Amino acid sequence: MQNKKCAYATVLSTDSYLPGTLALFESIKRTKPMINNFVVVVNENIKKETRDRLQEEGYIVIEKPKIEVPQEIKNKNRILPYWNNTFDKFNLFDLTDFDKIVYLDSDIYVRKNIDELFDKPNMSAVIAGKSYPGNESWNELNSGLMVIEPQKGLREALINKMNSMVKRKRILKNSVSHTKGSFFSKVNLLKSLIVKRFQGVGDQDVLEEFFNWKDKPELHLDEGYNVFANYSDYYASKFGNDNLACIHFIGRNKPWNCLDKRRTEKASNKFQSQCFDEYIQIISNQAENFKAKFSLIIPMKNAEKYINTALESIREQEYKDVEICIIDDNSSDSSKTLVQHYANSHPDLNIKILETQEGHRGPGGARNIGLNNATGSYIVFLDSDDKMNQNALNSISKSIALNPETDIFTLGYQLTRLDQNDEPVSNLKLNAGKMQESRFFQIGANTAGSIWNLCIRKSLFDKDKKVRFKENCKFEDLPTKVGLFTRTKRKIKSVPHITHTQFSRPGSSITGTLKLSDMRRLIDANLEIANLRPDVDLRDKMYINVRMVMMPVVLGWLVQKCIHNKIDLARMNRQEQYEPEI
Repeated sequence: MQNKKCAYATVLSTDSYLPGTLALFESIKRTKPMINNFVVVVNENIKKETRDRLQEEGYIVIEKPKIEVPQEIKNKNRILPYWNNTFDKFNLFDLTDFDKIVYLDSDIYVRKNIDELFDKPNMSAVIAGKSYPGNESWNELNSGLMVIEPQKGLREALINKMNSMVKRKRILKNSVSHTKGSFFSKVNLLKSLIVKRFQGVGDQDVLEEFFNWKDKPELHLDEGYNVFANYSDYYASKFGNDNLACIHFIGRNKPWNCLDKRRTEKASNKFQSQCFDEYIQIISNQAENFKAKFSLIIPMKNAEKYINTALESIREQEYKDVEICIIDDNSSDSSKTLVQHYANSHPDLNIKILETQEGHRGPGGARNIGLNNATGSYIVFLDSDDKMNQNALNSISKSIALNPETDIFTLGYQLTRLDQNDEPVSNLKLNAGKMQESRFFQIGANTAGSIWNLCIRKSLFDKDKKVRFKENCKFEDLPTKVGLFTRTKRKIKSVPHITHTQFSRPGSSITGTLKLSDMRRLIDANLEIANLRPDVDLRDKMYINVRMVMMPVVLGWLVQKCIHNKIDLARMNRQEQYEPEI
């Protein structure tokens, strides 16, 4: 290690592994390493926000081309398609600015100092899980942790080796036929190879053959450097806790994806539970320290009674990375003056006061102006007569930190019905959850256009052709919302928090003031959604078709709700008319 330039490194092939990358390096830093170079190898698909966040933490971000995987290998990996990303590890061998690299997967938790690995020979790695009962025949390299000496031309050589190994089935058969040993060892090996064939082909298969790794015991590291989390209790009892340096959380479900879920660990998983809790605490701290930059867009029309309450609810968030875009839609009351006074009284708030042009343009036109002037990375909409709930922006930001690949987050909210005196009649808490994360629900079944229960990545509005709102009409956000969901190919995530309160007032709710012309507008809005079909994938096209079939039922439900709301309003008017004066 002396007189050599060394680094700890990992590979980030998808934005979704960013929380793991941050937690990996933080866990290493807590062991007080002598090596302070931390390298993240990314490809051209990694978002700018992800790179910026890594660089803000002081990590070295190096872009390398994504490794193009042959179709024959992709066919083998259909059950586990994420294996196609593991070939990006070949880019590590091209980091010739460093003499030696200790590579770790971004789902590893480092418990103790591992600087001694820099003194190990090139391609030192672990047969992970070999000592676990039933795995005695395992002799394969696990590429989750490797000692690498980069060399010019090695990356290309590994890619050529990968391309020559597409006939993996034939190679596996040959390896079985030449295996020596007892009948039971051959059965176990055959079982292992069948499983391997079922799983497909990954980078470690190529590395293993290229470096003839199995036949070089001097490269086989102690198993304590790479312990599968689900084996960790057995390893702790056999070798002792202090001998387990790195805990590897293998599998598709990563700890940062279940941060807010209730965990039920058995007593027999005591050590695994302890490691999980320590690792989760690092991930949680990283997420809470991250602050997304929000643009909060508020269309305003004659809201002098309510706008101060909305602004106060934002100020009480004590969240610094937010700009408040208030768009006055030709108000005839003192709304704009009140906002200006509030902005002067609270100079610490970043309030932009904008106006619609050419008179009244409706909430859609006001939101469009807000979008055109917003500078935040994420957009949150709020109506001028609603309010944000406590810690709402912190909760949304934390969800973004844990799901950096996600473009749209659904928000839970409290629906409060008010009487004519603005007194609460009822409260209904609507949590965002699995149903709201369903593409079918959002594209095919969700009849409400409400845009204020979403947090949306700003770039999604401006991707290719801009997405904006219909102006001067009701249901302006219905086709816009569906259009945004069809644009993102990422999973939709929900924020586990009631982020805001939406007030429903008699005579002001959209269903309470519907006219026949508005019902026609609802039909037009859904026809606009139907027109999205040529530009969406087959699945979303099917969801839109389902929506069209459901339209008569939706219209009938809205008419019924409209009638009931008007009856309630008339009843309250009569009650107020005959109420005796005191």
